[in-house]
Amino acid sequence: GGGRPHLSGRSFRVDALGAGYTRSNFDTLNRRIQERLERIPGVRAATFARVPFLARGRWTSNVSIPGFTPPPGTSMSVNMNAVAPNFFATIELPLVLGRAFTERDDAAAPKVAIVNQAFVKTFFPGESSPVGRRLGGDLEVVGVMRDAKYNDLRAAVAPTVYQPASQSPGGQANFTVRGSGEPRLLFNSIRAAAREIDPGIPVVNLRTQEEQLDQNHAQELLFARFSGFFGVLALALSCVGLHGLMSYTIVRRTGEIGLRMALGALPGAVLRMVLKESLALVCAGIVLGVAGAWAASRLVASMLFGLSP
Repeated sequence: GGGRPHLSGRSFRVDALGAGYTRSNFDTLNRRIQERLERIPGVRAATFARVPFLARGRWTSNVSIPGFTPPPGTSMSVNMNAVAPNFFATIELPLVLGRAFTERDDAAAPKVAIVNQAFVKTFFPGESSPVGRRLGGDLEVVGVMRDAKYNDLRAAVAPTVYQPASQSPGGQANFTVRGSGEPRLLFNSIRAAAREIDPGIPVVNLRTQEEQLDQNHAQELLFARFSGFFGVLALALSCVGLHGLMSYTIVRRTGEIGLRMALGALPGAVLRMVLKESLALVCAGIVLGVAGAWAASRLVASMLFGLSP
């Protein structure tokens, strides 16, 4: 658990409400766009959800569970998302219990939900299976999804509830397209497909999910680049400083070195003496540098992903 969805797709958002659509016909529009996207050459699957990957947005709601008394200090706030029936198959997130959504889970069917493992650990501790339990009185749990970092790679996996988009209409639709080929060519096909459904629907935030990931962590990437640059600069300055210090030392000791050689010291012995003093400075710097790096690693631990400090 605790992984993240595969990032081999392309994502975008359609602003249907801004184009004049109402919440009542929003789901029909989304399905038409999905079906048209799936007919694009090179597209293996297309799906949509209200909340996109790595959105870092607020998508929480309070949930009530009949028969559950929360311990003091336990929040009943969970992440909520409305998704297409093929959502989990498209992003390749497996279910560990129960079933996925189907086309039969429409507005006329009983309301259902899929929760993640973090939800089960929080609200159904000790139960072998939460399938069949109800949320809010009218929402039946039909499946449990493996934990995945969906919103923020830094944060721990939060309790999450997924509902079929047909049973939770409204809001925005963020599409994910899994396909092969050059991304920019596929982008043109995606825009053309959306215009074919309705020329008045704007397509926004069209990008690969790798680009979405980079955008969300732009601060960390900038920090890493600046750290690398200043690290190389510091190394260069250290080398220049060490060279200058040793050159100055040798110039000051020219008379001493000349006297040693006049008394029979071999050039190799003089060279070893100078290198020994140089290495003493280097070793002292390494000891101080390692200690400083260890202390700094505690400060930048929050900036690391998949690495120990």
